[in-house]
Amino acid sequence: MILSNAKRIDALTPLAGPLLQRLDLRHGPPDILTNFLLAAERVVRERGATLEIGNFDDMARVNAQHYDSWGRLVTMFDPRVAPIPADRAICIIGRDSAGDIAVTQATRLYDLAGTTLALEVASNRLFYPDSRPPPHERCEVTATSAQTLDGLAIYSGALWIRPDFRRRNLSPVLARIGRSLAFALHGATIAFSFARNELVTNGVAAGYGYKHFENSFRRFVADRLDFEGSYLWATDRETFADIEQFTATELAGGSLSDAKKQYGVI
Repeated sequence: MILSNAKRIDALTPLAGPLLQRLDLRHGPPDILTNFLLAAERVVRERGATLEIGNFDDMARVNAQHYDSWGRLVTMFDPRVAPIPADRAICIIGRDSAGDIAVTQATRLYDLAGTTLALEVASNRLFYPDSRPPPHERCEVTATSAQTLDGLAIYSGALWIRPDFRRRNLSPVLARIGRSLAFALHGATIAFSFARNELVTNGVAAGYGYKHFENSFRRFVADRLDFEGSYLWATDRETFADIEQFTATELAGGSLSDAKKQYGVI
């Protein structure tokens, strides 16, 4: 496969095993994305999980089975709440050697043309884009940047590592894989998420590759504070620069040139 256009990746099919077989990636710097995805898939596989593009029914089933180590699956990824449009969401799962799901990660595309992230959060349309929000739930994000964020944006979440797979340093790799695939597929300009404040103060959120952290998100249930945390975000350019550095410093090892030849990437 020859990647000749610096602004386009046409049909990385296949690139590195099951993870990318069904994807047509069209945006972003091809060399940076190719090097990162090859190295990231290899590292996750060496740490015990084989990645694939899965479906949200499987994610919801595993969430129900492992609720004690995961908690509530965020609603925009939960098909039990409403069907999830296949052209707007990516479900990544990783299976162990027995074929059981051991890790998950997901992203969802939002078109904020004519609105802003703050308005979508306040209306609860962000969390219930395909169904009517329950009247007893409301959210707010007060960050200044959220008041003006519009256009194409990616929400990244549903990152779960099965307890026996923890301490393998998989979270930083999986978080970057999800955002990189979403940027390359959808051509969005920003990715964001929400996290508990302790994940910001202890450096975990920065380890996921986000560059901006604002303590400004709250969720209320029946007018009682249910969750308080930070709004995390990074632009597409910041993400591409981050994965280039991450590939060189954290994913070193193995032969990238041999992997490219194996999967037909020139």
